[in-house]
Amino acid sequence: MLADRKLSAVTAEARRVAQERRERVVQHDDLRKALKDAGFRHDCWNGYVPPRHDAYGRSNDAQQRVDLIDICAEALRREQAA
Repeated sequence: MLADRKLSAVTAEARRVAQERRERVVQHDDLRKALKDAGFRHDCWNGYVPPRHDAYGRSNDAQQRVDLIDICAEALRREQAA
């Protein structure tokens, strides 16, 4: 039971962070376009950015991941500059 509650809490936190990330990105027209250019629909993207490594420790250097990181970093930079 404790493990289930901990997993639920971790999942809820991950969803909250992803939602904040999404909101930060989609408020900018140019970043919504950048999402589209990276192969994502802004109205469907939930804010998820894949991890740097998979469950086997292999590096995830997919271009879409790199693009998402760049887009999200720019949105965060703008938020912090405001």
